[in-house]
Amino acid sequence: MTHDPTHDLAARMDRLEADVRQARAAARRWRAAAGGVVALGMSLVLMGQTPDRTVRGTSFVLEDPSGRRRAALQTVNGTPHLTLFDVQGKPRMDLSAGDDGRGTIGMLDGEGKVRAALGVTATGQASLVFRGPADETRAALAMNAEGAPGLVLNDGAGKTLVSLGVARGIPTVGLRDDKGELRALLAVDGKGVLRFYDAEGKRTHQLPE
Repeated sequence: MTHDPTHDLAARMDRLEADVRQARAAARRWRAAAGGVVALGMSLVLMGQTPDRTVRGTSFVLEDPSGRRRAALQTVNGTPHLTLFDVQGKPRMDLSAGDDGRGTIGMLDGEGKVRAALGVTATGQASLVFRGPADETRAALAMNAEGAPGLVLNDGAGKTLVSLGVARGIPTVGLRDDKGELRALLAVDGKGVLRFYDAEGKRTHQLPE
């Protein structure tokens, strides 16, 4: 069996969802503290003093004119997060940067589940992942350690059925069965080649012969 390139991406998204849930809860507790920071800044202005241009703190909450929280900047488990909220106070986008150098932007639905995520590892490998309503990875565009791009399309169970990639200058399209076994492969290396495989992975046909 080949290594599923979406496995590591899905694990990173699971961690992102957990961090966002904690960030949302923490933002509620820190809202009053953020209000105190704003009040302090206003009092300094009213007193004719010039506040420091650098604002330091452990958390910051941005509210709209109606007092609704729309953004929060805070650390969760040591990881900085910038979370944007809709008018109902639900997180819709989260930007984070891990200690290992990875950066992730997650887009969430109304239930707080990550439905799409853009990530970059410390070594510069980028990925774009889309998830279905049951948290299953449905599509992923990524670049492996060698810099080769790949696109995988999954079924409702998260199994890869279609894969497209370019490795060493050779474009390929692979079709897999519901067990994840490669059943057809189209590649172009000077000329087009189409190969078919049985359930055990043995090649049965090739065009052209």
